[in-house]
Amino acid sequence: MVMRIKKKPGGFTLIEVTVVVAIVGIASAMTLVSIAGGRISRDVDHAVRETVVLLRGAQSFALSGQSTSANENNCSFNIRMAAGGGYEMMNTYRDGSGNCVLTGVMASATLKNGVVFSGMTLPATIAFNLPRGEVTYWNGSAMAPLTSAFRIGLSKGGTTKYVCISPVGQIRENGSDSTCP
Repeated sequence: MVMRIKKKPGGFTLIEVTVVVAIVGIASAMTLVSIAGGRISRDVDHAVRETVVLLRGAQSFALSGQSTSANENNCSFNIRMAAGGGYEMMNTYRDGSGNCVLTGVMASATLKNGVVFSGMTLPATIAFNLPRGEVTYWNGSAMAPLTSAFRIGLSKGGTTKYVCISPVGQIRENGSDSTCP
């Protein structure tokens, strides 16, 4: 008597293949979301560093008594931040009457990759005054001494990070902590 061994057909069932494809699809989607979130965070981090460098540059000009022209007696170096991520570095100088007047824009640019300023009324202006770099800001009607920390938010796609300027002129990256010391 010959015994026949029944062989099972090889391969996978449709259900097994569907489950594997679904798992691979879910893992791919999670990876793409993670990569996109990391890119947004990097863009905001870059904008924070760019803003800190810009503010420290204006502060350095004020502390060193830098002059933009041989004919000008500078009063302050200002950073004006606008909606849409635009910013300008400006300077003021003393005119013949001793009043500080705006000379003009020294440099202007826009934050890259869609990052914008947030968390404050725009346009906002921070000024570092000669000769000691005292910090003033535009309060809506005039430049006023900074009496408490000034917070600059930088945002993109739901991610916001902050730069803080203290009344004594300390400029620091504050990460996602919205409270400035």
